[in-house]
Amino acid sequence: MDRFEFNPQMEDIRTTVVENAFITHYMPKARGEYVKVYLYGLKCAALGQAYSASDIAKALDMTESDVRKAWKYWEDEHLVRTDQDGEDMNVEFMSAAAVLLIPEMAPPVKEKKRGPSRKNQEMFRELEGKLGRLLSHREQETILHWTKDYGFTTQTVILMVDDCIDRDKRSLNYWDTMAD
Repeated sequence: MDRFEFNPQMEDIRTTVVENAFITHYMPKARGEYVKVYLYGLKCAALGQAYSASDIAKALDMTESDVRKAWKYWEDEHLVRTDQDGEDMNVEFMSAAAVLLIPEMAPPVKEKKRGPSRKNQEMFRELEGKLGRLLSHREQETILHWTKDYGFTTQTVILMVDDCIDRDKRSLNYWDTMAD
């Protein structure tokens, strides 16, 4: 049988299909780094290429740990299935539209989200006092991400943001870079 394939040196002129369901429903709420990992992995899958978390980290100028966190995030969103095989991780992409439309593929119903805990509310009030303004919803979500994913205590967050304020760095992007 005849075999047809693209010249691997022509990789950059090929196309990777990204579902509109992903763009509309998943991309807006995901961290930018996680979207980069998803899209890069999708490109690798479309090209039939095997890349390790280390390869992806190098290509995206990220840490391998951040790449693995991104895959965990997308697995929690039910857009990928991962399987650890020793050092290697196999990633299977699911259809974003199917996850949204087919009940069996949809994530289980989560309990209604409660607001931040009393401890977190106190932390937010203290930070708002230091900043002289209210924290935006995005700032609050990012700070809660630090406590959940990085294991920061409320005191660690307060000290880090206080240090940033002392350096006259009041931007969320700067704080997030410091947290990483």
